[in-house]
Amino acid sequence: MAKKTGRGKSWCPSSVDLLLDLVGNILPLGKNGREKVEIQFNHLGEAQLLPPTGDPDCPPENQRAKRIQREVDETDAFDEATPPTQPAPLDEALGEVVGRTGMQASELQSLSDSLKHGRDAKNTSAGLLSYTAKKRRSIDKYIKGAAEAELKATSDIMTLFLLIDERATKHERSRLEGQEKHDRGRSRNQGSCAEPR
Repeated sequence: MAKKTGRGKSWCPSSVDLLLDLVGNILPLGKNGREKVEIQFNHLGEAQLLPPTGDPDCPPENQRAKRIQREVDETDAFDEATPPTQPAPLDEALGEVVGRTGMQASELQSLSDSLKHGRDAKNTSAGLLSYTAKKRRSIDKYIKGAAEAELKATSDIMTLFLLIDERATKHERSRLEGQEKHDRGRSRNQGSCAEPR
């Protein structure tokens, strides 16, 4: 495939020629002339487009909706000579309703029941909370847990300080006792050395 020359997708040589022809017909150009060229150029471009023919691979929901719409349009022309028919039972009518979810009424009911049963037993409104409310509750639980952990850590630190202080006191006592024993033993040894021979 040959590379296009020009300044962009819509600037193929035939488009440039067409635009130059339109400009040549309206010379000299002013503001109004430019607008006329733009209108004619866009109109010629639109005239070359084929009208849409529709999608043969239309999704089944759309086909069903179109069929229902055609039936509604056909029944709009009400004939008084024909007696009214009995309306369809409610369950059958609900099965034909085209919803935004694309689910049948029974599927929606079972989904609703499962969501109700999945709710927190302590808090009956938990299943009905928005994402923001659930996020706020989660953050509140996290903050509460952090505060409890901080209290526990503070009490643990206080306990640790008390244990360290108690251990230091015991160590000081044992050091003093050891020093007293050493001093007594020394004084005994000095006394035995001082005796005349």
